[in-house]
Order: sequence, then C-alpha cells, then structure tokens
Amino acid sequence: MNTSSKLLCAAVVVVASVGASWFVFSQSELPPPSTPVPVVQTSEKPVEVKPAEFIPAPKPVATNSVPNAVPKLAVNPDGSIPSGASALKYKVPQDRSLDMQLFDKAILYLMDVQEDDGHFDSKKTGAAPEFQTLNNDIILTSISAWVLLGSSSGVNQNVEAVARARKAVKWLESKTKPDGTIGDVNGPGESAMAQMFASDTFRLAVTYSMRDSLRQATSRMNSVALRRMSAKNGGFGPIAKCDEPSTEMLALSAFVFKFAGYDGFKFDSLTETPDEPKSTASKIDVWVGKEGPAKSGEKKPDSKAAFPIEDEILGAIRAGFKRLDAKTDPSGAVFCEKVGGPADWRATVGGMQGMFLINPSRSSVNPALAFVFGPFDKATESYPRILENVSWGKSGEGYDAMSLWQGSIAVIYMFTEDKYESKTWVGNLRTMLKEHQGPDGSWPVAGMDAKRGRVWRAGLHAMTMALTAPPPPPPAPPPDDQTINTPAVK
Repeated sequence: MNTSSKLLCAAVVVVASVGASWFVFSQSELPPPSTPVPVVQTSEKPVEVKPAEFIPAPKPVATNSVPNAVPKLAVNPDGSIPSGASALKYKVPQDRSLDMQLFDKAILYLMDVQEDDGHFDSKKTGAAPEFQTLNNDIILTSISAWVLLGSSSGVNQNVEAVARARKAVKWLESKTKPDGTIGDVNGPGESAMAQMFASDTFRLAVTYSMRDSLRQATSRMNSVALRRMSAKNGGFGPIAKCDEPSTEMLALSAFVFKFAGYDGFKFDSLTETPDEPKSTASKIDVWVGKEGPAKSGEKKPDSKAAFPIEDEILGAIRAGFKRLDAKTDPSGAVFCEKVGGPADWRATVGGMQGMFLINPSRSSVNPALAFVFGPFDKATESYPRILENVSWGKSGEGYDAMSLWQGSIAVIYMFTEDKYESKTWVGNLRTMLKEHQGPDGSWPVAGMDAKRGRVWRAGLHAMTMALTAPPPPPPAPPPDDQTINTPAVK
C-alpha cells in the first residue's frame, strides 16, 4: 500500500467510522438512555455508508462490554470521581484488545463527568486556575465529543455515547459566532487551540448529521482556524495572532487541514473584507515557505494558482516549521521548542507528525525519526530514547498527552506493527497507560498536563488508544461437524 492510500485509510481509522449514528446525532430530542455498545475497530477498508434516507434508526444491541452510565456523580477536587463510577462496573468483552479496554473505560469516565448542559468543566476536573477559562472548556469539550463520537463503528452503535456527544456539540454551537469563530479570541486561555480542536470535532460531527447548517458552520470554523489564527511570524501557536508558533500547534493545524481536505472542505468560507479578500495568498510569502527564496532572475509561480487558499495555509504551516528549525540538519526536520533554541525531542515529535501529514514521504522526516528514536539497541531490540522520553516518571510527569497522541499518529502512519519502531513506541505506551489508568477510567495528571486536568489526559489517551488498537480478530472457523455448502463445479 502506498503512502497516500495509507493516509486515506488511516483517516477512516482515526474517525473510527460512523455507520448509522447520524440518526441519533440529528434527532431534536435525546433518546432515552440505553445500553452502550463498544466501538469495533475498523479495518483499513473504508466503511461504505448507505444514503441517509435509507438508514434505519440504530437499535441498541445487548452487550456486557460497557455498562449503563451511572447517575451523575460529584467530582473530587483533583478531577477524579468517587467510588461507584461506571468504569468500576466495566466487564471486559471477549476478544477486546487491551487498547480498546482502556478506551472503553475512558469513555465511561468522560460520560460520568460531563455537565448537564453537555460541556466539560476545566475547574471541576482539576485544571489549574489559569486554565479555568471558556477557551479551555471548549478544548476539553471538543476532545471529549470527538472521543464520544468515535465510540461507535459501523452497525455497532454506542447510542448513549453518541447522544452525549450531541449534547457536547450543541454546547459548542452555542459558543460559536456567525462567522465561525468559537470562544473568546481575545480572552484568557488558548484561543487558537480551541478553534482547531472544535473545528475538527465539528468535521467529525458532520458525518453523523443530516443538517446542512452544521456542515456550513464547520466550513466557517475550519476557515477561521487555518486562515485567521496564525501566529504573527508564521505558523500557529496556542493563542490567535501570538508572536511565535509552536510545533504541537503546527502538528494540530496540519491534522485539521489534512482531514478537512479529505472530507471536502475548501476553506473559502470567510466573509470578504477590504484587508482580507477571498481566494488570495496571505501576507506570508508562500513561495519562500514552500521552496525557499527565488534565485536571481528566477520567476516566482503565478499567484493565481489552482488552489490559492490551500497554498496560503500550507505556506503558513511551512513558515512555522522554518522558524522553529533547530538547524541541525539541512532538511530542516529537527525542531526547537522556541525560536533559536536547541533541538528538542518533544518539539520534533510534533514537527515530525505535522511535516509528514503535509508532505507524506519518509525522506522528508528521516532526520526527525533519527532524532526522536535514537540508536537501536540490538540487545533489547528496542529504541532506548523512546523509553527515556515516554515514561510515567514518579507521579506521571515523564511525558505529555499531546506528544503521545501526535507521535502515535506519525508512528502508525509510517510503520507497520512488526517494525521495531512501532513495537517500541506502541508497546511502551500501551503498558504505561494500562498500569496507571485509574479505577474511574481516567489517568492522574502531572508535569505539563497537570495544568489541564484529568479530562485532557483521558480524552487524548482515548484518541491515542483508538489509533494504536489492533484490528479485531477474524471470525472463528465453523465447527468440524458444520456442513459448508459450496457451489458445484461444472
């Protein structure tokens, strides 16, 4: 399978397929609580969905895999929930992979701590005071809605989780302005990150809904995220129009851009203004961002390209990567955390994911791979540098959830399960997250994640587990005494 095909198939895996969930998501009233059905990991082949008008209402399927959510519980001061949580009642279904067991329990945690109006509260789930803002509530609600939507696959529908996701999206809609801007652009919190995560959640929600208004809103949100939120000096940072970019935001912007493009969004929904005409390149020099400065006497490409808006966005992303180049390799694939700083492992993980999404070739990220993985240890058949940078630490401070998710995206796209790179990365994080998932389905927070609270880790870890989970085993062969009818050979 070539890289382009793998990326397209991975898009299907990332969104966990959706099947007939549009019916639940589009209803004007929420359905009564029902027994949720676990997500079923899809194969690489995209799921064929019937036209909406022919899809019947999904019927709850009895299962012992995910119990009904218990009545809403008071949240402890650290963001965990008291004993009696839904995850404590979880029974492992037959043939359920470890990754999806962790995913299931994280889903139950998220349903337990969701507010009655659909949003996820930063303060109540343990975020630091400076992160108890509307913008950060939007980030947590977007991530959680994304995960809840991804809990259904094909004909197997987690009706309760999709209904909860619908409430979350409704709350997000209530915080969205007519032009597609969500939250408070000039207020406290990470406004650009809120716009990015909300935009991608709306993109996924569109596949569950028949409302054309939702698709139009998503188009506006994507356009705002990728055309109005860029940093002043190129790229994207956590705050709209911030001074400098960050690689985790460059990776997130590349993710939003790539998958919105797969779903047919054109990023042309901004209202025309005198200083921001539609379908023109941004103030960033796209030619410099893409290929380097023009040589003496060399003609730059025609500014009226076939895809000027897409070129504008790619130019902004590439300009950010160029600004954060650690200058350790001519390819510019190794990055620093701050402009002019030393090469940084975490920054390079985000840069590696972002670069590969916008330029899906191994050669473009080989220096980043060498820096992130380090030398191969033949004795242990692993890459020790991964174990050094992705570890629990004393209290959970040895990694951060965003890098874990973004690195997993890159590893899943570039390596098959039998490669040592995949075995080291996936095997290490799988063991770490299993050992430290709490009885309520969340993970304790420490280090860089401490300021964001438990929903941040629970949501991103669930997204990571959905990526790394192996496909379900094939059906068992028929028993020996079962007759198999085969067509006669003429």
